[in-house]
Amino acid sequence: MSVARKPRVAVISTGDELVQPGQPLGPAEIYDTNGAIVAAAVGENGGEAVFLGAIPDDEARLEAAMRRALAEFDMLVLSGGTSKGAGDLSHRIIGRLGQPGIIAHGVALKPGKPLCLAVCDGKPVVILPGFPTSAMFTFHDMIVPVLRRMAGLPPRSDAKVNATVPVRIASELGRTEFVMVSLVEGRGGLIAYPSGKGSGAITSFAQADGFLRIDALADQLPAGNEAEVTLFTPHVRVPDLVVVGSHCTGLDLVTARLGHAGLTVRSIAVGSLGGLAAAKRGECDLAPIHLFDDRSETYNTPYLVEGLELVPGWRRMQGIVFRKGDKRFEGPPASWSTATRAPARVS
Repeated sequence: MSVARKPRVAVISTGDELVQPGQPLGPAEIYDTNGAIVAAAVGENGGEAVFLGAIPDDEARLEAAMRRALAEFDMLVLSGGTSKGAGDLSHRIIGRLGQPGIIAHGVALKPGKPLCLAVCDGKPVVILPGFPTSAMFTFHDMIVPVLRRMAGLPPRSDAKVNATVPVRIASELGRTEFVMVSLVEGRGGLIAYPSGKGSGAITSFAQADGFLRIDALADQLPAGNEAEVTLFTPHVRVPDLVVVGSHCTGLDLVTARLGHAGLTVRSIAVGSLGGLAAAKRGECDLAPIHLFDDRSETYNTPYLVEGLELVPGWRRMQGIVFRKGDKRFEGPPASWSTATRAPARVS
């Protein structure tokens, strides 16, 4: 019987701006989310991860940390420093650490194009993009198969479901695209709403149940198509309350209190018209809207159809933020800036 030792994997984050979670943030600083996420993903796929910290954009310090990692560990995974910026140093150091060096720098994936893959004297080195979403998708698509093979594990088996995509999703020709989606129950089965495409937005993961792929040769996924969704968890999580429509910070305050009370709330921002359409199709419990009707010069009521009920919401004031003492804005605020409108919810 063959036995495989857990591969020991060094994990390093790079960047002057990184602060470890729990420490106070200074100006222009952000928390290092990649370190903990990558280390957890390594452990989840058969490796033994050791986080060596976040290294500033100092070439000498970063090279020393990388040399130490390659001397003591079986594999090195970094995040950040692989793009085109002046402070992106990781990929420039690789060539000095062993042969053959960089195997691929840049892949046809979105998000995740700057991924760098290398081998230094027989040890794999991976430089993930710095944005969390890019880092995670490239890690699971490219690195997990190699890591699991090193650990003697079978290929990863992810739970998958089929769902209908209610809106058109544009895509870039030439790159396979991963799109995170939130699942809700519709009249005909599961519905998959895109839950954000920003590479740096880790909050997108909190609202997402999984992701779908758009082929590199497709420039869109048309509305109404059925797609295969790879789940982040073994089972679909059905929320207690589904909110689809317009979004504002006031809504976050309300749903946060529900979350603290033990309810699961899925909030999907698709705009007022998108929320109204979702309500008509029975895909949500609440649809926040603020739709003005030119003919009646009223909000929301003219858009109701049978089966929908208007629940008055809150009013919000919009204005202009300006520097105190600016003469252009002197005088009563009502004379130049304020406007009100009355959003409401449809359920």
